[in-house]
Amino acid sequence: MTQVIPEQNANPNTAQLNAQFTTNHTELTAALKAMEMAVPARPPHPLLGCVLLRSHEQGATLSGFDYEVAVTVELPAQSTAPGASLLHYSELAKSLKAVATGETKATAARMPVTLTGDMLSTPELALPMASEDVTEYPTPFPPVPATMNVDAAALLAQLTRVLPAAGTDDTLPTLTGVQFTITQHLELASTDRYRFAVAQLPVTHHGSHPDNPVTANIHGGTLKALCSHLKTTSGPVRIGVANDAHDHRVTFILDTITITTRTLEGELPKYAKLFPDTYAATLGVDRAALLRAVRKVKALMGAKNQRNSPAVLRLDDTGDATLCPSLYEGHDQDRVKGMQVTIKPAAGSTEPGTVALNPDFLTDGLNTLTTDTVYLHLPHMTDGRVVKPLLLTEGPDATDTDYRYLLMPVRL
Repeated sequence: MTQVIPEQNANPNTAQLNAQFTTNHTELTAALKAMEMAVPARPPHPLLGCVLLRSHEQGATLSGFDYEVAVTVELPAQSTAPGASLLHYSELAKSLKAVATGETKATAARMPVTLTGDMLSTPELALPMASEDVTEYPTPFPPVPATMNVDAAALLAQLTRVLPAAGTDDTLPTLTGVQFTITQHLELASTDRYRFAVAQLPVTHHGSHPDNPVTANIHGGTLKALCSHLKTTSGPVRIGVANDAHDHRVTFILDTITITTRTLEGELPKYAKLFPDTYAATLGVDRAALLRAVRKVKALMGAKNQRNSPAVLRLDDTGDATLCPSLYEGHDQDRVKGMQVTIKPAAGSTEPGTVALNPDFLTDGLNTLTTDTVYLHLPHMTDGRVVKPLLLTEGPDATDTDYRYLLMPVRL
């Protein structure tokens, strides 16, 4: 069951005093941008469309919360008094953009901006913002103490690889996330039932690594928003996962941004057995050439108004391969000539036959690989067709755990 976080009001002792601080336009704009993932575009209640601003001795903080994600940003600022204000996010963001109209980027970046209660002020303008009662704002759930560090660029690279395979069917919510599994390393996994993407990356634990694997299934939409912040993160990402059956939170700390999100219920199916150590054949393929062939096949499918048809990789007994669209049945399909795809056997024995694949899923897999040559690991044919999943990797070793993309063939 989904954990219910009880609603608590903000501290009334600080709520009686308004936030009062001065910062520059660039810093405040960036902080509000970070709030987007915790402030719904169409809030179900006006309070959830607000951002909580607090001034304190060290500067200021901005917080947002939508009952699924809590975001806090530490803002460099000169604080004149401790206090809190609750302002409508959309109006504040639009007004901040408006006060810079007509200024050069350099001038706007240096522009001092003061917030005193509900008043937004610059050296030239001042106007009140729509506000709400701070004491009515629900208290965001607290962050989980960080237990490990991960390189921001490495996390971004591996998330970018596994996110395309995450499901989008809300009736299967467990499959809409990326599962984090923490042992000596961090493993990321996602699936939509038709493909499975698994990536690993090293981590630095703050103590010893957990005795048993710790998992957290995080919604793909939240992780896509996280990726936009990872692109500009200079230091390591600190991660904390609540290791409790009744506590469903995970926290990411990126420089001055702290993101705490509720995790999805359930775990992905046990997927290790889906990745065999050996295959009947391993073929090296030029990635750019195969992508070009897939794009042409997809274009032909569109021209024939058959966008849901598979792309068929034909392997003959001479070792040649072609990729063609599956547009017809019987003799007419035999008349379709495919694009030549050069393959180089790397291991095993190539059997003549066909592999029917979803061209969009194949494109996703090829785009997540970075090497010039990629490797297709094929199982044994059944009646001249591949019916079991095939594997895409960057190297010839099917057991390479850095990144693997498992793709289910289409049954014709």
